[in-house]
Amino acid sequence: MNTRLESLRETGVGLTLTSIRGIMVACIEHDAPHLFTQAMTDGTKFKCSESFVRKYLRNTMGWSERRTTRAAQKLPANLDEILHEACLREAYVIRDHAIPAALRVNTDQTQTVYQQGTKTTWNKKGAKQVATTGLDEKRAFTLVPSISASGEWLGTQAIFAEFQTLQGRHRAWVEDQVLKYEDILVHSADNERAS
Repeated sequence: MNTRLESLRETGVGLTLTSIRGIMVACIEHDAPHLFTQAMTDGTKFKCSESFVRKYLRNTMGWSERRTTRAAQKLPANLDEILHEACLREAYVIRDHAIPAALRVNTDQTQTVYQQGTKTTWNKKGAKQVATTGLDEKRAFTLVPSISASGEWLGTQAIFAEFQTLQGRHRAWVEDQVLKYEDILVHSADNERAS
């Protein structure tokens, strides 16, 4: 168990108390499952509690919780000017190229996190440098809803990984979406001619 935890830290994996506890429970269940069922002298049974894990990390591993750092991102000083110019460029293109409402699509994306990254990890006490790979990485998928300016909801896409090439049913789905967009374009053009 110690070797597993140390090898994870050596490769830069950030370890939280929860992830360490999970590793410890798995190792104990695999190597000595009787520890969870065996009664102690006072009649209680062993529990791999968070307080036990903390004591184990401090006393046996010689680790303490360490904070990792990084520089914060900064917004440009002229942010309002940049956004205003972008809005004017968009209005110019819509007006001068007569882009129909059905083709003006507002797409947003939001990340749905199912394992949060962390800025702390457990490491040897007194360590000056605490490197971690994937410091800001979290396990998540991206949810992408889209709606056209004509008010038509274009569906929601869930992105779990990037596809280098589209094959089989994925290609068929993309081709189907292209046909739907072409139908929207024709429908929108007909409506604009009628008005």
